Order: sequence, then structure tokens, then C-alpha cells
Amino acid sequence: ERDLARNGRLARAMAGGRGGGGGGRGSGGAARWRALAATAAASAFAGASACRHAVYASSMQQASAAILAGRSSHGLVAQSCQPADMPWEEHGAFFDAEVSDARNPQFHQDGWGLGWFQGVEHSGRGEPQRWRSENGATQGKACDKDAELIGLSQMVHSKLLFAHVRAASDGDTHHHNSHPFIFNQILFMHNGGCPDKEGLLEFLDQREVNVLTQLKGSTDSEYAGALMVKHLGDVCNRHNFTRSELRDAVIRTVLDLDSLSHGADAQHSSLNFAVSDGRFVLLTRFRTDRNQDPPSLYFTLGDRWDAATERMVGAVVPHYLDGDKRLDRAESHDYGKVLGTVLHGNTFLAASEPLSSTHAGWTPVAKDQMLLFDRLSGTLEAFCLSPSCRSDIEHRCRRSVLACPINSPLVSSSEHPFFVVE
Repeated sequence: ERDLARNGRLARAMAGGRGGGGGGRGSGGAARWRALAATAAASAFAGASACRHAVYASSMQQASAAILAGRSSHGLVAQSCQPADMPWEEHGAFFDAEVSDARNPQFHQDGWGLGWFQGVEHSGRGEPQRWRSENGATQGKACDKDAELIGLSQMVHSKLLFAHVRAASDGDTHHHNSHPFIFNQILFMHNGGCPDKEGLLEFLDQREVNVLTQLKGSTDSEYAGALMVKHLGDVCNRHNFTRSELRDAVIRTVLDLDSLSHGADAQHSSLNFAVSDGRFVLLTRFRTDRNQDPPSLYFTLGDRWDAATERMVGAVVPHYLDGDKRLDRAESHDYGKVLGTVLHGNTFLAASEPLSSTHAGWTPVAKDQMLLFDRLSGTLEAFCLSPSCRSDIEHRCRRSVLACPINSPLVSSSEHPFFVVE
């Protein structure tokens, strides 16, 4: 009944003045809008399952996509069919074992995709490329590896790489619905789900022809990406974006979708986004329920990734990692590089689960936290997008064996007038 009510609300919004924009571009936008709305109305959101994704970015070192996919001992090929490996997850302030198991399932076999930027060695950003498949990275409980993914990942090399394995919660198993998505210069991936897909579409105006015509699939994830690039502005005619433009567009998207989750019949969303224009990489780990964890996310930062040992050379580890003393204390971590809210390193990796079975050098991202890595300057910034983020970090700090300053400031209303601290 709730879904029917939402479908009716969407139909009324379409009929009552989303702006027809007569003729030419306007009528084409309206037709695309009706097609998207019909797909959204017919789609049944399946629930709590989430995907797995990984990102590699470096100012110095070109890498093979295989380090994200099948070469690493716990790359996305392994993550597509093995039980979740989430070290230190239980140390979070909002950890719930049952919720965590539901939000981080074992199997992710509904499609895979690789994204990369070509030509970054000759320019600051390069040109985004991708290859997607509706096949699973592995098949069945036997976890037979997809030969195409293994072969392609060994061929692709770049200083900026995206990889994704899908557990479908919305939309058919089709390569158009596999991640990453491309919006001109922007690569976008999502791990999680937005149950109010019709509400999401309401944020997209039918007159946004430049955005709507780029949509090929039928998932809430692609629509969320479209909403993000809508906040960027004229994405189809631009190739360069500032740090602030990208940061604000991602935050506005999170806040738009967060607003859908607090009505009388609202369902909550998990918004683990990965976004890049070739220079900047932004990742979020966000759950609209203030007292629940999103799907897991980890990062490692340092001088260079050693694929043979699966370790970050010169890894920088923030102070809140970590109290169970499972860190290899013989390994050289430069805690002195942790200064305020900015970390420094040439190479950055992020993944839903650590790519190495040793976990050395990996750090869990806090609930409702956003990371922003500048590949050219080698700087990593962290921001809290809700008060729950600070609570999570403070909780982890209390469990840490190290001194622990809060190194992820709450995004304030003075810096972002559209953000209201609850």
C-alpha cells in the first residue's frame, strides 16, 4: 500500500507541474522522465543487501586493475563469494551483529564493472573508461571466477581505478545496471540502496535533459549518480571541477536522500558513494538511520602499494586504529603524519573490505564520514556528515591504545549553509 501511495504521489508530481518545457529538448526530457517514472513504479526494491567496491588512486604509481579484482588475496573476486571480512567493525559505536550481517552479505554475483581514467599520466584528469558485465565476478557456491573479469583486469592499468561487484537490490541483472556509471567526466559507484526510488526521481527535474539522456539503466544507484551530477551543474560541457564543487555536490546528494528517510512511512538508505573526476576521489559511508551502521568501508594511505606483499609501504594510520592490538607493531606506521584533518600520502586505496588478509595498514571509515583524496597533491581529508560520525570516532578513540584527537570535523552550517546540524 505504501508503494502504491508513492507511485500516486509521483504521478501527481509529473502531472502537476514538473514543467513540460514544450517542444524539442523539453518534450524529449518529459518522455525520458515518463519512462524513468514507469520503471521506478514497476520496480520492487528487494531490501538490505549491498554491493562491494574498491578504488585505487595514486600521484606516482600506475597499477593494474587486478589488484582490486582477482590478484589480491581478498580482492573483489574473493569478496563476491566469501563471508565478509570486516576487522574492527565491532568497535564502532553503532555496531549490531545482526544488522551488519544483513547489510554485508556473502554473495555479490549480479554483475561486475571496472572503471579507469585513460591518459592521466599526460594530464591532470584523463578520460574515464569502463567495462561492465551482467555476469557475476564468481558463479555459484563453487565461486567459479569469471574469465573475462580476470583477463580484463590484468590488461587495464591506470593511476585511478574503480571496481565493483553487484548484489542486486533494485533493477534487473543487466550490464546497464552494473557499476560504475559515467556522466561525461565523472565516474560514480554506489554500495547500498535508496528504497524511496520514486522520491529520488522527484529530485530530478524532467527538464534536466543533459542528465536524463545519460541514464541507461533502471537502478536507484544510477539515479543517485544523476542527482549528484545535477548538483555539479553543466556536467556535459565541463571537464574540470574544483574540490569544493565536488565535495558540495556529494554532500547535497546525501542530504537530499537523507531527507527522504525521515517521513512517517520512510525507509532508510545506505549511501556508500565513490566519485571521481580523474583528479579528486570522494567516498562516503552513510546510513540515514542515525543509530545504524552503513555497509563497511576501509582505506589505506601511504607511499606506494606493494602488490606482492599486499601492503602499503609507508602506511599512515589514523589514531583511532586500534584497540584490539591486532596491528603488526613491527610494521613502520608514520603516526607523525597525522596532522589535524589532513593526511598525506602518494597512494590511496579504499574498499568495502580490506584487500589483504593481514589487514595491515587498513583503517575503518567511521559512520557518516566522507573522505576526499586529491591525487595530484597526495592529500586526504575527512569530514563528518552527521553528529553520529563524531560519536563513532569518539567511541573508537576510547577503545584505542593511542592518543586520539578527533581528526574528522563536523561539517558546520557556516561552511555549508544547506547543512543543518541536528
